[in-house]
Amino acid sequence: HPSDFLRLAQTAISECNSIRRDLASSLSDGASPPPSSSPLRTTIQRAKRTLRSLDQISNVVCTVIDAAELCRSVHASPLWRRGAADAFGMLSDYIGSLNADENLYRSLMRFVFLESDGGPEKDGDVLEGLPPAYRRMAHAMRREFERDGIHLSYDRREEARETNNAIVGLESLFSNNITEKTKYYDVVGKENADEIE
Repeated sequence: HPSDFLRLAQTAISECNSIRRDLASSLSDGASPPPSSSPLRTTIQRAKRTLRSLDQISNVVCTVIDAAELCRSVHASPLWRRGAADAFGMLSDYIGSLNADENLYRSLMRFVFLESDGGPEKDGDVLEGLPPAYRRMAHAMRREFERDGIHLSYDRREEARETNNAIVGLESLFSNNITEKTKYYDVVGKENADEIE
């Protein structure tokens, strides 16, 4: 049913918020790693857990938003397109909040790149200890956060988020105009050409 999209979007947001809370609490718990016979191994495991959590957020949101994007673009029923568009809008706004979430970024920087709030520490051993796919993911996530302005002040990040939401709204309006405002034209054949002139 078309209303399922909103339910799925709300469920995705709830699941992601739970992961966000876990990552935020790990920041306060994670100032010093637990004792271990291999501190580097423990640090690498923590980096992997952090990356898996961040990736899980992305997977949960994208599973719903990708389906909503497809449905709002191609479904024959206006009801389904509207339900999908509502979920798409909700999740687009949510993605903006994820990209501006300082705790998510701080988790990535502290546990993967080993940068404390006071500045960078040595991260080479941890990054080199990660499998190549994890290293690529870590760098891609960092670039995405920084591209979306995580380094900006809170007010500037909110301004950027509002601008992005406006762009998504205009994209949706454009797409809606294409799918719902179809006009039909008859092709005039040779037999009617004299009437046109």
